[in-house]
Formats: sequence, C-alpha cells, structure tokens
Amino acid sequence: MTIHVEESSVRYIADGSQTEFAFDFKIFADNNLQVYLDGVLQTFGYTVQNTGNETGNAVTFDDPTEDQVIVDFQRVLPEQQLQDLIDYDRFPAGRMETALDYVVLVSQKNERAEGNLSM
Repeated sequence: MTIHVEESSVRYIADGSQTEFAFDFKIFADNNLQVYLDGVLQTFGYTVQNTGNETGNAVTFDDPTEDQVIVDFQRVLPEQQLQDLIDYDRFPAGRMETALDYVVLVSQKNERAEGNLSM
C-alpha cells in the first residue's frame, strides 16, 4: 500500500436508527480502533469489520445509537516493531510492506501530535 497523508479518525452524528458506520483508514487489529459515543470510550457492544483492509472498514453496533449522539473512531497504534526477519529466508515482501505501512502510520500519528501534520 502506498501511504500519503492519511486520516486517522472520523466523526458522525447518529440518527437514532443507524447501526453501521464506515471508516476508510487502515487498522491492523481490532484493538487499533477506539470507539467513542459522546466522548465516552466504548469497550463492547460493537464489531469491527474488515480489519487490515485499506477501505471498506466499518463498525457495527449491536443496537442503534441514540439520535444526535456523536460517534468517533480513532486509530491508535502502539509504537512497536513486530516484524522478525530470518537470515537467508526468502524476502517476505507482503509482511515487509505491512511493517513499513505501520511505521509510516505511527510516524504520521506522532507528527499530528506535534502539530506538524494536519488532520
């Protein structure tokens, strides 16, 4: 995946009947997404769909959110390196690209935190 400046959050105002909300930024695992309703972090009551994809991602709530509730999704990536390359092994291009994507997204997060990159 080629990464340019990518969004890492999205906000909706719920209509009282909607259960599915889309987001088009990559996460690597379900726990890379924080879900807030009116500023309160949610830890259950929803399912994250298409983890690992660049587009077509969504959160589906078990029950519709109340009307006018602010729904926020934010990508959170721990600063860690999980890729282990083995000497003399075939080059793992797919795994390597995922690792590089991760590094760029963490770097963008840090740049935003320092105010050097707009959201």
